[in-house]
Amino acid sequence: MTILGLASLVPALAGVVFVITDLMFGSVGAVVVSLVMAPSFAGLWFALPLLYRRNGGYWSRSSTPGARPGSVTAPSDAEETSAAYFAMTPVE
Repeated sequence: MTILGLASLVPALAGVVFVITDLMFGSVGAVVVSLVMAPSFAGLWFALPLLYRRNGGYWSRSSTPGARPGSVTAPSDAEETSAAYFAMTPVE
């Protein structure tokens, strides 16, 4: 039932985008923007979750050998932590 609701929401949002864009930029712009937005909505709501599920619930693989995909490796030393913090701190 939820998937049907999301599937009906895609054309509804594309229609809203079409009406607003038509008022702002005209018919040609509205058609172009709506044709770009409808697959974008479908991709975000259907393709990305299916990709996530296919990968076993992980978005990316870790570069650490033997680590679980998507896991984060914490620094093992306080010096590494402070060095990483200072490397990210902007200098004014």
